[in-house]
Amino acid sequence: MPAVIYMVECGFADPSREAEWNAWYSGAKLDQLLAVPDFLSAQRFRALDAAPAPFLNATTIASPRMFTSRDYRGGGGGGFGPWSAELVIDWTRRLFTGLDDIPAVPMSMRLAVLDAPPGSAPDLGLAFGWLTGLGWQETAGYDDGIALDDSLPHRGLSIVDAATAAGLPAIPGLRLYEPLCPKRTRG
Repeated sequence: MPAVIYMVECGFADPSREAEWNAWYSGAKLDQLLAVPDFLSAQRFRALDAAPAPFLNATTIASPRMFTSRDYRGGGGGGFGPWSAELVIDWTRRLFTGLDDIPAVPMSMRLAVLDAPPGSAPDLGLAFGWLTGLGWQETAGYDDGIALDDSLPHRGLSIVDAATAAGLPAIPGLRLYEPLCPKRTRG
């Protein structure tokens, strides 16, 4: 199986501690994940709109088998370290194929995410890289490690400048994100 894109979306319940949480997640948490051999790259984002789960952590992993590894389970995977479970809310985990790696989104740019089949959305003038969702059937051998929340059949990713992002229409399935940190790679 080629590389897999693993996306975690969540919210944070304490606005007074959100900056501290983001600093930890973009720093120590990504350090822990990228120390696991099959984590290849990661970048974190915040949605530009008000949403229950405004934070997106997009990572590239070598294979879903990583979720059952001792390195993942003992190296910070699947949890939020010192942050209580009550603070991390609206948590969703999804797996995708279709790209060899997550795109590197410069800090001055935005990530457009479209949850729709290729060709089904209105012409937005964006070049999307398309992902195909992996569901329970495709990951059945790793059930005890992945704990996917749900699957989406398709997700498009496009890097856009801030002015273009601000001018995009509000359409169902389209979310715009700003980077919280540069893309990081293993090693």
